[in-house]
Amino acid sequence: MQLATFAELRETRGRTCSVSDAKFRELQRLAAHSIGSKDPACVNGLVFEQKQLITALKPLGSIWSS
Repeated sequence: MQLATFAELRETRGRTCSVSDAKFRELQRLAAHSIGSKDPACVNGLVFEQKQLITALKPLGSIWSS
């Protein structure tokens, strides 16, 4: 299972987000232990959807940051 890297999440988050990298990493850590399914099939589906969303949002990020 491959999750998005921190750099990918930060890029998707955009430059206007006021959450610091440290707080963002803490949220990421908490989410990994408290949110979601432990079922491997469900997790794989969510990872697939996450990758699709990141790919779809990247062009929008460049429009907003211009």
